[in-house]
Amino acid sequence: MLSKLKNAFRILLKFFRGYFMTIGILVTVTPLLIAWLAARSGTLAMLSGHAGSPPRPSKDTRLEWALDGELLERSPDFSSRFFEQFFRRQSGFYLPEVRRGLKAAAADKNVKSLVLNIYDLQGSQAEFEELRRALLDFRSSNKPLHVHVASLDDKLLYLTSAADSITLVPAGEISLTGPVFTLAYFGDALRKLGVTVEVSRHGKYKSAFEPFVSNHPSPETLEMYQSMELSLSGHLTTAIAEGRKLPKAQVAAWFKKSIFTPGEALTAGIVDALGYTGDAIDRIEEAVETDEEMDFSDYMLTTADGPTTSKKTRKSEAKESSKDGLALIEAIGEIHMTASGSSAQDAIAADDLVKELRWAASEEKAKAVVLRISSPGGSATASDIIWREVRALAEEKPVIVSMGAYAASGGYYIAAPASWIVAEPSTITGSIGVIGMQIKLDQFEKKYGISFHTVTSSDRAKFLNPGTTSTPEDKALLARSIDDVYQTFIGKVAEGREMKVEDVDRLAQGRVYTGIQGEALGLVDELGGLPDAFRTAKELAGLDVDALYPVLRYEPDHPSLSDCLTSPFNMMECLLFGGTKSGKGTFSTSLFATPAAKAATGLDRLKRLVEHDRILAIWPGWVASYFF
Repeated sequence: MLSKLKNAFRILLKFFRGYFMTIGILVTVTPLLIAWLAARSGTLAMLSGHAGSPPRPSKDTRLEWALDGELLERSPDFSSRFFEQFFRRQSGFYLPEVRRGLKAAAADKNVKSLVLNIYDLQGSQAEFEELRRALLDFRSSNKPLHVHVASLDDKLLYLTSAADSITLVPAGEISLTGPVFTLAYFGDALRKLGVTVEVSRHGKYKSAFEPFVSNHPSPETLEMYQSMELSLSGHLTTAIAEGRKLPKAQVAAWFKKSIFTPGEALTAGIVDALGYTGDAIDRIEEAVETDEEMDFSDYMLTTADGPTTSKKTRKSEAKESSKDGLALIEAIGEIHMTASGSSAQDAIAADDLVKELRWAASEEKAKAVVLRISSPGGSATASDIIWREVRALAEEKPVIVSMGAYAASGGYYIAAPASWIVAEPSTITGSIGVIGMQIKLDQFEKKYGISFHTVTSSDRAKFLNPGTTSTPEDKALLARSIDDVYQTFIGKVAEGREMKVEDVDRLAQGRVYTGIQGEALGLVDELGGLPDAFRTAKELAGLDVDALYPVLRYEPDHPSLSDCLTSPFNMMECLLFGGTKSGKGTFSTSLFATPAAKAATGLDRLKRLVEHDRILAIWPGWVASYFF
């Protein structure tokens, strides 16, 4: 019997040994195999500028762009770039890259026209604003721009009104409701479940937790949302009317009616034609004859050196400005103390952002800093830590904030000490206020027989116990704490915006504003997008606003060996793109920089690209260099 158990144990051990060896081999070899295939397919040659480089447009080329996916606020990470290029999967569009490609196409004599084909495009209104601005810049080159869409809503109509014509699928859906805010309230429902929510706030407009305690919006909340709705709808109506060359009253009537059939949309002037992609191309051909067609995504691969009128001009301007640059830091998502404090992919970790801000302060080549913020807020403590670093940075060099979809509450807190604030017209900003919430299950024992018992020496026993409501003294202490944070908040906004505290208090109270309203009230300095922020950065830094300057980005420390081994994807990224820390603090080179790269005739050029401070990232297929 014992021998049988031993034999069974040996068989089981052999099985597991083989199993784990197989997994280990797969995890180790698969990345190497992918890298080898990438090198064999010409990826490295593309990096070196030799065979396999993306074809450039020939004479009389029409660009076609399937604009489907997500507009991205944050630049894609390294591994995403690799998989996107290797497997030809377009997951989204990073707006600075799109803008660079459109600017290059506008200046390219070989490009005669552009056709957009949109089926499903996702993004915030602020991101649509920035893309529309780039399309208008392309259209100013007098090259035809036609759009084919499967459906139309407010944001898509706003975007496509930048084109010469809009063609809609004959069975397409049209819903033009204008800005809509739907607020759900469930205070009574929670009370029926035995849940009491204790809310303490400073700011009569700070309504984040209002739905938990009430069944209807307060008069202040209705006033705030009605004001934002008027601001946004007025902006949309004006922009669409200008783009479509129609009276504002006619466009406003579209939003009143809201729902249209395709035929009604054609009659009303919302679209210019009903048809399919080929019909939109035919409209282009009527305006300007083209001999070739090229995918715009492929065209963007040819514009890595920057969007100027000629390659010679690009090189000369870049060479003249190579000593100076502009730093770009992205702060996207909710604000937390550390990255582990949030499960969201897009989050602002105070400890990580502080490193970037300190890097920008010490980087001599960065003559000004553009801080891109798209955040609804978060931790007050983390926001305060970031605020201190932004203020310290602004004392060293100009800091220009570019607001995206949101820069509210903590998002505005960290923007306040900047030298200049640029917001999109539709940016949701302000919300200068503080709020706290405590969930109490005080009816659970009566309703469900569930009781809670807290053992503590603290006088705040009822506050800490979820089964009991807080005492008046508990609530008073919490209110005092929140008021203290609020006074700190408005004091720091007043300092950063050079306003009186009482004036900030009057504008604050937790009220949310659009970018348009924020500019009128002095909370924002200028309306515009990221390019406008970079232009202002050059002005404040004393640089030539018409010259191109490299955009500098913070590069974190290389991962340690333990970081690389945490997952197969991390291992692949370490093997393909980065080194690991050695015992002496040096770094091993990546796979692409060793034997396969040495075999490439463009090794020296690749090395220069890696070391050049203009380079943000290198991935198979092309090199990304951003200039502003």
